[in-house]
Parts: sequence; C-alpha cells; structure tokens
Amino acid sequence: YISDSVIVGNAIGTDATGTIDLGNGAGGILIQPFGGYPGTGPTVNNRIGGTTAAETNIIAYNGKTDPVDIFGVSILGDNITPDYLNPILGNSIFNNIGNGINLQDSGNNNQIPPTITSFAVNPSNNHVRVTATAPASPAASNFRLEFFVTDINRNPITEGQRFLGAIPSVPSGSTASAEFTVPAPAVLPLTWASATATN
Repeated sequence: YISDSVIVGNAIGTDATGTIDLGNGAGGILIQPFGGYPGTGPTVNNRIGGTTAAETNIIAYNGKTDPVDIFGVSILGDNITPDYLNPILGNSIFNNIGNGINLQDSGNNNQIPPTITSFAVNPSNNHVRVTATAPASPAASNFRLEFFVTDINRNPITEGQRFLGAIPSVPSGSTASAEFTVPAPAVLPLTWASATATN
C-alpha cells in the first residue's frame, strides 16, 4: 500500500512563478494503491501541501495527452480496504485539463466538498465574506474548510488557483462564515470560487 508520503513546496507542470507552461502529458500528482489494483492495500496518510506557505505546491497545465489522468491531483482508493487520511491542503491548482482534485474508487472515501452559500466581495478593501456548509457525512466529524479563487471561470471544471484562507473546525452539516483578504494580485470582480473539506 502507499502511505506516509509528503509532497510539499513543488512546482509541478510549471515553474516557481506559475506562469510558464511545462505541463505533463498525464496529471500532476497521482496516488493510488500499489500497482493500481484493488485489494493491494489502502492509500493512507499521504499529504499534499499543508497549512503554511512554504508547503504549498503549484500544480498547473497538466493532463495534456493522457485520456484518463487529466487532473491536478488524483487520489485513487481501494474498494476492498479502507482508504483515508490523504489531506490536500493549501495548494495552487489551475489550468489543468480536468478538475483540480479527483477522488476515485473510494479515494479519501469520496469525500464531498462543502457548499458555498454566499461569496460577497468588498472592492474597497479587497475582502471577501464567505459562508459555507460543511458536508453532512461522515457524521460527528470536524472539517477544515479551505477557500480559493481562480481568475478564469472554467465551469464546469473546478480548481483553486489562489488560497484565500480556512475555517479550521466546522462540525458535520454546520454552516460557518469568515472574511478573507484576496491575495495579490486582486481580481475584482472575482470570477470563480471553490472550497475543499478535509475531515
């Protein structure tokens, strides 16, 4: 099984500025059971990014030629044995062919994201007020909700280019609000917002 990997402080598919396209044919990061086969063991306790700026990975421009692995980060689970605890935190993920994060075959137990219920911009000080509801499942959990903005609306593709901030502990199904400063360079009006929930 795959466990205890730490992937931090990298530029994957781009340079350190995130402005040069050096993208891979396949996705940016792929974590899967050994050999990619169910029953070979869970993917457990692999961390991508973190809660400090130094741990941020820039993952961009990937998935150009592979017909399947087109995502910024993919966590492929194991339907036979439990798969969990693979946090994806604080990264800058953008301009990949597919979604920024792909959970497949029970990767991270197919954890759903939070629901953003409001996202209000104050142009006078580049602040945003975000309200979001944590996933209801698993029950009796506490989630770290992280919020991102992306300069280009790529709907239905969802990515998170610039990290806004986090609400560190929100109970299952609960709603919380926070105010963040848009990181430079500010883009107003913001075109796309996204969020992740880490149990």
